[in-house]
Amino acid sequence: MKYLVFDLDETLLKNDCSLSEYTVNVIKRCKEAGYCIVINSARPFQSSYNASRLIEPDYFVMNGGAEIYRGTERIYAELLDVQTANRVIDSFKNREDVFEFSIQGEATYGSTPEFIRNYPNSKIFDPSVPFTEEVSKIIIGTKNPGFLYQIAKEFHLIVTNFVDSPWYRLNITTKESGQKKLFELLQDENPYVIAFGDDTGDLGMLKQATIGVALKNSVSAVLDEIHEVTEYTNDEDGCARYLDKYVLKREVG
Repeated sequence: MKYLVFDLDETLLKNDCSLSEYTVNVIKRCKEAGYCIVINSARPFQSSYNASRLIEPDYFVMNGGAEIYRGTERIYAELLDVQTANRVIDSFKNREDVFEFSIQGEATYGSTPEFIRNYPNSKIFDPSVPFTEEVSKIIIGTKNPGFLYQIAKEFHLIVTNFVDSPWYRLNITTKESGQKKLFELLQDENPYVIAFGDDTGDLGMLKQATIGVALKNSVSAVLDEIHEVTEYTNDEDGCARYLDKYVLKREVG
């Protein structure tokens, strides 16, 4: 089977998180040409679904590989159990060098009122009571991340840094492991994959793909390793213009 795999933010989506009519039409043509559309994002499902619903993705790999959806049905999850999640949370929740964190359980929980204002559908985290949900990812803001690698080693977690920022993701999966699991679930041993991304968290899935494509606006660490690069940025419909030229074989204006 043939797949088109997209990161969302600063890749498929414009900087205002929208999809242009042009991009929607190009991806529709790719679907008609036999491609399966996959969103592979660090976002939770509902956020990813809302952002990409115009292109009607076939599958979603969410929360950095922790969950997989077929349409709106979750078909796979690899989560931190409640006991382990509480031990991980207890190891950092009272640290003075952690200025904010969020936890993705059944809902999104933030540690500060500012987080709740920025993400209206989230809930405030209550540090005085044990957490009661399985966890797909934890995002931690700190300028002293050394302790995170100690936590990761103790609990067999993976640390992913958002380049040039004090934000770090802790979970037990990666985008590439989630992508690999999707193909296992589909029993597809020889997938043909064109994947698009822009940040270091996308590197694994880009290298795993048949063709990994970096957006023109990608961070330097990605551009240093991925040599197939779009001619246009995400804000210029970079993914769609690439597909129009190299997959649909149409002239791109």
